[in-house]
Amino acid sequence: MSDDEILSKIRAHDENALNELAVKYGTYCRTVAFNVLGDAEEAEECVNDALLRFWNAALEYEPEKLREYLSTIVRNTAINRYKELRRQKRLSPDDSVPLDSEEVLVSAQCDPQAEAEALLAGAVINEFLHGLTPERRKIFVARYYYGASIKEISAKLGTSAGTVMSDLFRMRKALKARLLKEGIEV
Repeated sequence: MSDDEILSKIRAHDENALNELAVKYGTYCRTVAFNVLGDAEEAEECVNDALLRFWNAALEYEPEKLREYLSTIVRNTAINRYKELRRQKRLSPDDSVPLDSEEVLVSAQCDPQAEAEALLAGAVINEFLHGLTPERRKIFVARYYYGASIKEISAKLGTSAGTVMSDLFRMRKALKARLLKEGIEV
């Protein structure tokens, strides 16, 4: 079934289409989630949550970019789950957090300067990525966005692992220099 057909059926609330989506992209989505979480059960749960999020927002997506949308949802869901798991590990069951505490209220407020710095860093990184060759951009995005291993990247692109590692090293070095030039601490 094509992505266009799957998306049309999901928009019509056909539950079989969700199964088709899971069959077509399930392995890929589990790999993306596993690369973030490092746990197969958590990755599976994350993929299920992401499919539900996709189902609920299907009207927003274009069939031509279905895989990209789905992988972004899975990746973001996995990152959120990872943060939640880390937070749970930091707080033992005996710890209590007073919700009316002034300290909690202050820490919950946003930091406009940090937010502005994050936006600037994002813009610099995007600009950096657009300046790369398509081949190097694929390597960078596969490694740092999708969490693919060196071996996976080299196999997919048909190049040696050494080439991938040296390209990543050079790109990290160039990106660091670019960020420092813009006044962003690394």
